[in-house]
Amino acid sequence: MSRIVTVLLIAIFSAISISAQGARARTDKNSKPHGVIEVGQRSTYLKEGLSTEDVMRLLGEPSSVAERTVNGKTVVSYEFSRGAGRTLIAEFVDNVLVHTQVNEISLPSARVAG
Repeated sequence: MSRIVTVLLIAIFSAISISAQGARARTDKNSKPHGVIEVGQRSTYLKEGLSTEDVMRLLGEPSSVAERTVNGKTVVSYEFSRGAGRTLIAEFVDNVLVHTQVNEISLPSARVAG
């Protein structure tokens, strides 16, 4: 009887150990790269001072690029699609991130005539 209990306890502890290792592996896969902070659900914040290459490495290719001149400096704006109707606009001066903004596109709700 004690052998059966011992074997069952070993099996239970092994299952718990394997489960904990799997949870840790999932957590490691979900870790964010340096420079991106996630606060709450689906919010991306970038630290000012990152290079254009760093931001593109973190977020991928932009959906659009625009350029304008402000006070004699060229400001390049990159727009990144973030999902759920959101876009992140990152502005660079001399390939250094100076400003970010997240825009959310809200679709009008359907109305019932009555």
